[in-house]
Amino acid sequence: MKAIESLAVATALVGVMLAAGPSYAQVCAPCSPYSLLVLVAQSIVPGTTDIGNHCDDCTTTVALPFPVFIYGQGPFTTVNLSSNGTAQFVSNISPSTNTCLPSPSHETTIFPHWDDLMTDAQPGCSAYPGGACGIFTSLSGGIFNIEWRAVYAAVPTAVAHFELRLFANEDNFTIVIGTLVGGGASATAGAQCDTGTVFHQFSCNTPMQNNTALVFFCPLPVELTGFTVE
Repeated sequence: MKAIESLAVATALVGVMLAAGPSYAQVCAPCSPYSLLVLVAQSIVPGTTDIGNHCDDCTTTVALPFPVFIYGQGPFTTVNLSSNGTAQFVSNISPSTNTCLPSPSHETTIFPHWDDLMTDAQPGCSAYPGGACGIFTSLSGGIFNIEWRAVYAAVPTAVAHFELRLFANEDNFTIVIGTLVGGGASATAGAQCDTGTVFHQFSCNTPMQNNTALVFFCPLPVELTGFTVE
């Protein structure tokens, strides 16, 4: 196994490879573990396109603006978005009752905020732009933003505002927690490969901090496997 002289050298090498462009895109080995970085004081990028998800316990299939890899699976060209706060790349279900991960009924799924939510016309929707709930998307360069403007089914006046960010040519994603009036105390946040062969759970039925970003990413590009840091 080859050795890199220091962590600083390893970090610099990764930076050079990523700056070189798509030919050095990070794609995880199949179902390999992600690393997690938590950032505070983060804001949601407002969606500009209404995908038409205004319902209780339903999904809407959306075409992705670029191929996406998750846990080394893909490339995916569509994603099934649930009103209950999941983004599924293979399965297409919308159970309202969350469980802790893994969830065998889901397959290669990101769970930004899996809970019993509603995106149709409800009292709490007045807090959102235009007074409407739903799922809205926007594209900024190589970032595809998926914004949930939802309320909790148990308390339709309480908002659940969060976002998923997908990146072109990179096997990573970011969950941005905007405002959760329910606090996440009845939700699951994380992701899983396949039916849960590998999963990463940030939270299950425990409070989450508002205005926080959860960044899931490959620890190193596949091109650097076979090296150690000394």
